[in-house]
Amino acid sequence: RIMNKPSLTIFSVASEDYLDEMGVLLKSASINLPDVPFFVELVNCSEGQMINLKTKHPKAEIQIEERYFPSIEDRRIFCAGRRSELFIRLRQERPNDILLWMDSDTLIRKPPKGLIEFLSSCDVAVRKRDKETRKMLDGQSIDYLQSGIFAIGPNKACQGFMDRFHHLVNRRKYWFADQDALSIACYEFGHKQTLKIGFLPEEYSDFRYNKKSSIWHCKGKTKDDPKNDPFWAEVKK
Repeated sequence: RIMNKPSLTIFSVASEDYLDEMGVLLKSASINLPDVPFFVELVNCSEGQMINLKTKHPKAEIQIEERYFPSIEDRRIFCAGRRSELFIRLRQERPNDILLWMDSDTLIRKPPKGLIEFLSSCDVAVRKRDKETRKMLDGQSIDYLQSGIFAIGPNKACQGFMDRFHHLVNRRKYWFADQDALSIACYEFGHKQTLKIGFLPEEYSDFRYNKKSSIWHCKGKTKDDPKNDPFWAEVKK
C-alpha cells in the first residue's frame, strides 16, 4: 500500500517592524520550498507593503489584519501570541495539513531534506533550548522550548493541544507568553502520553548558524545583536 505524503503549510506573522525579515523568509521559501503553501498575516501594514512582499514569493497568501494597539509593546505581544489563534483557524481551513509556524526572522538556506517525513513522525515538533529547564507548573522543572519554529500535525487529538496552547497564551499578556505556553502544553500532553512530542534537530531549527543546517533562526534582537551577524551575512550572499 502506497501512503500519500502529508501536505505541509507554513505560516507566519509580521508587523511593520519585521517586514525586512519577512521578505527574507518569503524569498528563501520561494526558492527552497516553492510548492509548499505559505500563509502570512501582516498586522497594520499597507497594501503597498503587502504587494512588495508578494514579489518575494508570488504564490504566498498574504492578508492584512487591522488592529488598534495602545502601545508598540501591546502590538508586539499581539504578534507574538497570534500564532496560537492562527493554528486553530488554519486547522479548520486545512484539516489534513501539517501546520508549520516560522517566526519572520527565519531563513530557509537550502531545501530541508526529510522535513515532511520528520514532521509526519510526531504530533507536535518543537525545538529544545539547550537542555534548559525552568520551574513552571507550581514550581516543577520542565523542558523549556523554543516557539520560533514548531509544527502541529493533523491528528484530531491535536485540537485539544491547540486549544490549550491558545488558552495559555491568552491568560496573561506578556512578551514570550507563547514560549512559556508551548513549554507547558508540550509537557502536559507529552507527560500524559496523549500526543507524541518530537524534538526538532538543529538541521531544521538552528540558532547557532551551523553551515550544514537547512533552516536558521535568529535569537534575541534580530538586527541589533552581533550574534546574528552570520544570519544577515548569509542573506546578502
